[in-house]
Amino acid sequence: REVGIERATPWIPPGDSVAILAANGKDAIPEFAGGIQGVARSMPTSRALDVVAEALDFSFFETPTGWKFFGNLMDCDQYTPFICGEESFGTG
Repeated sequence: REVGIERATPWIPPGDSVAILAANGKDAIPEFAGGIQGVARSMPTSRALDVVAEALDFSFFETPTGWKFFGNLMDCDQYTPFICGEESFGTG
């Protein structure tokens, strides 16, 4: 789990934090240097990741709540590297 903290706000909401990771992953995370192939969020998570996925042309998935749904996508070579997140700060 991860929580983003910044000076302007007490914390960054989980839907925004996964969107920030996806938007900046290629430049900020060595494992994503070749580009992110897919992103996913659970249904109750904010739509910030949807906006990033559309702008950066990532394959996007909205799943029911539960990591088992993310796991199936993470195991698919077609979408590797892959990033996902849900409403309680879980990020994968």
